[in-house]
Amino acid sequence: MPTLKAYVGKEGYYINARPSDVGNVTYQVDPSIWEFLEEMDYGHESEIEWGLIKPFRLAGLIYTENGGVDDIGDDIPELDPTKLSTLSAEAIEKLLEYIDSRGDLSPSIKKKIKSYVREHGTHESTGLADEIHDTASKVLDGIGDRFNRNSIDVSVDSKTVQQWRITDIEMRIEKTVSFPSPTVLPEIIHTISIIEPTDGRNTENYTTWETEIDGDYSWDVGIEALEQKAALAEELKELLTEQGLKLGGPPKLV
Repeated sequence: MPTLKAYVGKEGYYINARPSDVGNVTYQVDPSIWEFLEEMDYGHESEIEWGLIKPFRLAGLIYTENGGVDDIGDDIPELDPTKLSTLSAEAIEKLLEYIDSRGDLSPSIKKKIKSYVREHGTHESTGLADEIHDTASKVLDGIGDRFNRNSIDVSVDSKTVQQWRITDIEMRIEKTVSFPSPTVLPEIIHTISIIEPTDGRNTENYTTWETEIDGDYSWDVGIEALEQKAALAEELKELLTEQGLKLGGPPKLV
């Protein structure tokens, strides 16, 4: 595991690492991230995860003596998605918030970092689910007056299968009708699957969006499901793209 070290006789940090097949590598740490690392409880002799080093390498904030952002290749090992989760969900959220807060990073670099985190880890699921939940709540509050919305449950599952990264998003929306008596209606379930290539050879990435209703339902419930889909599509397209997911062409509707 790479180790963060404090300089002797001067302020600042550097990182000692030994990636496989590369030998010893010393990384310089940009002064602008010293405070952030300390806030994350890293200090002298702290082990520091590859999953944290790579995003800062992409940003040019951790670098070798030979160069900045362009020489990131062999010195960073390919990461096993199951091992990147050594970074906690809280640490990932703090990292992404910090990257977003830096005005000196271009939108393309920020997007690249988010894509990297989502491609290699599963820890982001909770944070993304919360954002989808908040977005869906706002959107659905603004449509339809047939029913009272009771709840929205969102789950996100992201995994790598062979050369593909698959992110499944499920939204279960429950409605009630209050007259003549409170009645819970069949759940409306939206399942969005985003399939992205990870091997650099496949070029097609695509999205499917399946909507189903749990049980027998009326025309009004069916119309409600279609209205939800139409209203959610634009907002979720923007949100998921901002999060670094590559949606591809228009969603395949099922």
